[in-house]
Order: sequence, then C-alpha cells, then structure tokens
Amino acid sequence: MKRKVLVIDDEKELELLAREVLEPEGIEVQAAETGLDGLELLKRNRYDVVLLDLNLPDENGLEILKQVRDKDLMTRIVIITAYGSIESAVQAMKSGANDYLAKPVSAESLKDVVMKQLSGKREDEAYPISMQEVERKHIAYVLKLFRGNRRKTAEALGISLRTLYYKIKQFDLRDVR
Repeated sequence: MKRKVLVIDDEKELELLAREVLEPEGIEVQAAETGLDGLELLKRNRYDVVLLDLNLPDENGLEILKQVRDKDLMTRIVIITAYGSIESAVQAMKSGANDYLAKPVSAESLKDVVMKQLSGKREDEAYPISMQEVERKHIAYVLKLFRGNRRKTAEALGISLRTLYYKIKQFDLRDVR
C-alpha cells in the first residue's frame, strides 16, 4: 500500500518541498491551503502523516489537530510553524501531535521527520482497531490495575459484576491479574 502525506499549509513552499523530498521515496503527497479543505480531504482519504501549519487563514492549527484526533488516533501529525515557541510546542504535543518542526524547514529535516513517523507506524495500523478490541484492552487494563479483583473492576468500569464475568469469558481474560 502506498504511503500518503497530507500538507495543510497556506504557503505553497512546504507542499513543493514535501513533493521534492517525499515523492522520490514513493510517498504520495496531497495538499490543502486551508484547515477546512484539509479536514474535507481527511474525511475522504486516509493519510499516514499530516504536516499541519499552526497559523492557517481560516482556522487555528490546534483546532484542526483536535478535530483530527477526535476522529482518528492513527494518523501521525507533525505541527509546522514559523512562530515556534516552547509553549506552542507543548500545547501541540498535549493536543496529540506526534512531532513539531519550526519554519523554515530544511529538506533534510522534513524528510527525517516524515520517515521517522512512517517507520513508527506499523503496517497493521493502516486502519483503526475495532471497538471490541478497544473494549477488550480497556477491561484487561482495569483488571490488572485492580490485580484481578473483579468487584472493584466492575465498579470502576461502571458495569455489573455479571456483565464483567460475561466480558471476561468473551475476551478470554480469565488469567489477567
């Protein structure tokens, strides 16, 4: 499957740079000049990495980041801005960004960051995990947290003890402690 990168930036230079360094690596690059256009592309396509500018003409990049994170936890997001500060970097990382670059971005640093994000993304992450798998992992985590105490686990999860026993059997979590 071909890897895809989306550039959301109102300056054409970043898109051209991304195409120059990533397309020879077999990575498809698409671009949007506004946050709303970027969100529309994200609705219709799946991207491995999004290069997102913080200062867009129509939206704040952090708001776009939050909207993307609300819908998709798998896409890697790299914040890129000309107004880099420690505060904005911390805020971006807290909001779910995977990395942060300050403009001007060199070809080498852009390629390094994107390749790092792609290598950190497993092939089986191409599509989000099922809600059933999320539920299984969550129950297993809470069971471990309470060292296998089913009564406390059921209370923490807000379900009946009977439902918990059913889920433990369904997900084969009998040995979790």
